Amino acid sequence: MNAAALALLLAWTLFAFGGVYTWTFLPALIASAIGALFAFSRRSAWPAPSGTRLLDAALAGVLAAAAFQLVPLPGSVRALLSPAAADYFSRSRLLPSPADGWAPLSLVPDAWLFGAGVALAAALTFWWARTTLESRGVRALVRWLAWIALAVSVIALVQPALFPSGKIYGLWTPTSRGAHPIGPIVSRNHFAGWVVLVWPLLVGYLIAHGRSHWRDVPKRRVAVVLMDTRALWLVVAIALLTASLLITESRAGVVSFGLAALVLLARSWSRTRAGGRLGLAGLLIAIALAVSLWASPAAVMNRFDRAWSGADGGRPEIWRETRRLIAQFPLTGIGLGAFDVVMPVYQQAAHTTLVNHAHNQYLHILAEGGLLVSVPAAITLLAFVGLARRRLRDDGTAMAHVRDGAVAGLCGLALLSVFDVPALTPAVVLTAVIAAAIAVHRDDPAGDPAPAGDGDGDGDL
Repeated sequence: MNAAALALLLAWTLFAFGGVYTWTFLPALIASAIGALFAFSRRSAWPAPSGTRLLDAALAGVLAAAAFQLVPLPGSVRALLSPAAADYFSRSRLLPSPADGWAPLSLVPDAWLFGAGVALAAALTFWWARTTLESRGVRALVRWLAWIALAVSVIALVQPALFPSGKIYGLWTPTSRGAHPIGPIVSRNHFAGWVVLVWPLLVGYLIAHGRSHWRDVPKRRVAVVLMDTRALWLVVAIALLTASLLITESRAGVVSFGLAALVLLARSWSRTRAGGRLGLAGLLIAIALAVSLWASPAAVMNRFDRAWSGADGGRPEIWRETRRLIAQFPLTGIGLGAFDVVMPVYQQAAHTTLVNHAHNQYLHILAEGGLLVSVPAAITLLAFVGLARRRLRDDGTAMAHVRDGAVAGLCGLALLSVFDVPALTPAVVLTAVIAAAIAVHRDDPAGDPAPAGDGDGDGDL
């Protein structure tokens, strides 16, 4: 039941335009709050799992720091913490704000509500998923993800032919200027980020399925594999998902996908024997052949050629503009969600193209959150990495491959975040935190028992 509820949350935010509009995101925020309350009401949720206290404290620190940006403060305190705020208001308003008036640190409080809401939904969803996902829950959730991936891939692949106008579902025109929607998501790079997260999870689950069902088959192993409908269904979902990534023509997405695939391959190679390694090689060949029927890699290579020749570009200049903005508000930032409003005031490059985000997730967080938010966010990341390493080291079951897939997807997303800001799309954020929960969740020995006859407790994969 919990897996189905989490899958429904992910499906809503994905298919409702990635959750980028307030009216599509609000139901996801409410659902994450209800799910977290339900999870924490369970007696098994307390005490917190071993090794999670630092991670939970740091995550709570991020939320507290974000909330502090909206606390009204007297002018003298604001002048101390954010001295450039007065300059911003003098530039952006006909009449400057009273220096001694009470106001929050966030320069755009209305925008803060959405940005902080995404952060809150992410934290609540992570706690909900981590608390409730026992190993069988992970299996069910990944199977739901496979169906979602299959559906969104078909939409992404057929939508350009059915709706050449560029409208999502043939009905909705994205409100952002210069949007390049793929499937239900407005940004092709953000759609690529979603694929980079989900693809390794599905491949990891397929490897775990093969380890549980094919390893001990004494004869006619090829026939058993070819007759395995669940495995074939997963291969189709993985192939279509890969094809949908290629049609985005996202250079950052392709590079990040390559990193995620390499991380997963390296982890799985070390965990499998000769037969498993042969299966990995066969899987890669099968997916490559299937993808060639659905998407032309030549279009992606053309985009790389344009980047190399300088026909496309602009990120170095955007990063310089963002660093100058960070230097103005280093301690407390400009406020979550305020980048596209504040940057035009300080943009020094020609205003023929307005910089509406940093094209680098890390710089974007520094600009909006300053050290106030960035420091606890960095501590959260370090705590997560340490806990994930321990969970991967201690898991000797087939489900370790799914953990590997979750970590591989997060590594790919971390690389993509150097070139874009995928966290601006709630569907990507919530998928990322559920992948993080899969990576660090603790199996409950008192949970659902493994089916009889399964000696390593891998269950029904």
